Amino acid sequence: MVRLSDLFVELLSKKGVKRIWPCTKIWKLSALVAEGKAVVCRAKNCKVSMDFNEKCDKIAADACVIPSCTLPLLSREELLKEAEKYNYPYILIDCRYYNIHTEKELRRLHLQLKCSVGVVRKFMWKDKMVVSGYSFPEIETPFYKKAENFFYEKNIKKVLLLDPNAETEFSLEDTNFNCYVIGGIVDLSGNKKGLTSKLGKELESEGIDVISRKFLLRGDTVGVPDRINSITEILLKCVIDKMDVEKAILSVQSPLVARWRLRKELAKISFRLDKKLNLNFPVRAIRKKDLENLKWLNVEEEDFYRECKKLGFYIVDEVIDC
Repeated sequence: MVRLSDLFVELLSKKGVKRIWPCTKIWKLSALVAEGKAVVCRAKNCKVSMDFNEKCDKIAADACVIPSCTLPLLSREELLKEAEKYNYPYILIDCRYYNIHTEKELRRLHLQLKCSVGVVRKFMWKDKMVVSGYSFPEIETPFYKKAENFFYEKNIKKVLLLDPNAETEFSLEDTNFNCYVIGGIVDLSGNKKGLTSKLGKELESEGIDVISRKFLLRGDTVGVPDRINSITEILLKCVIDKMDVEKAILSVQSPLVARWRLRKELAKISFRLDKKLNLNFPVRAIRKKDLENLKWLNVEEEDFYRECKKLGFYIVDEVIDC
């Protein structure tokens, strides 16, 4: 599968277009056309343009993306007809539990949904993101009161639910579903554990075949981003780009989340130094050479030393038994 922007470039290249205006991200232009907000037209007297590597120069454009023209080179209908060949998936965010969120959590949920729209448009177009259960302002994507209504309308009988409590880890074998479901849940108070699993059971009770999967980073959920927009981006990098799951997670992971995983890994490789030195107070240490095994973590070298200091761990070259 290719991103919509790649398909957009492919179609224009076949029509002899090499340079386009305006100078902006290709994915923004492709999304605008797919969403019916613009068409691609032959350029007239446009002396500034960019190539398909997004390099802008004072060179005449072959085509431009504008709201309308009489004879478009590429229209929404033609682009979406070509897109049908790739069976782009739907991302449904189910917000049926909005009523148990605090005002602060709802604001966070709203922000994460807005960010998710931006993520989806980088890979596809916004109509491929569906929100159900609660309508948020400024979220200009398809809305359904119940997720089940969407599934019935689109004749979707089997979905993959991303659930942190699932028994099975997500893999590239799980990248051929027509629809992926993410729980619209923000838990700042710690009282919503298990809600995504409950969501899956409710969908199953309505006759939907639900396959539950979870993202793991080397066997652990610690270090996996939990924001809805981050989960969406990891998912689409796997589904559309066919990126390795670990690589996708690390590419989206924030420095803060990376340090959470670092702390856990440091604790696992630390050892009691006080027993070896016959001290009467607890001291933990880490062998410097053992840090080499943690280079897969998405952190800088100074993070190792900073986090060891915070944890009160000593870093030693080697320990010789006394």
